[in-house]
Amino acid sequence: MSESIELKGKFQIINWDEQVLAEAGDGSKRSHASISQRYKGGLRGESTINYLMVYTDAANAVFVGYELLECQLDGDAGSCILAHEGVFGNGVAQSSFQIVPGSGKGAWKGVAGEGSFSAPMGSKAEYRLELFKPEN
Repeated sequence: MSESIELKGKFQIINWDEQVLAEAGDGSKRSHASISQRYKGGLRGESTINYLMVYTDAANAVFVGYELLECQLDGDAGSCILAHEGVFGNGVAQSSFQIVPGSGKGAWKGVAGEGSFSAPMGSKAEYRLELFKPEN
């Protein structure tokens, strides 16, 4: 049986570099974004993300991507990859994500989990992550 832990907190975007891949005259476009973030709360550390995004118009989008999360877990360093699937609309980005099986290193080795975030434009995002740690 594995131990379940819920972590909550906030993250701040440090850098956002978005490149348009294709654009139409009606505001729709496809783009790639490289992002850096800093986590506080239950997670403490930093991450880098690559999103592929499809804007259906200038104010709405869907996105998928992978995030390299480098954070301490129980005071020990490690990393894992989060797989994201999200939407942006009404000024808010929201994503559901899960730890990619087998991606954990260091303190994150063998850890499974899933979570979500909500990020209003211009403010810090709030996240929730439920972890399942293997018993030693």
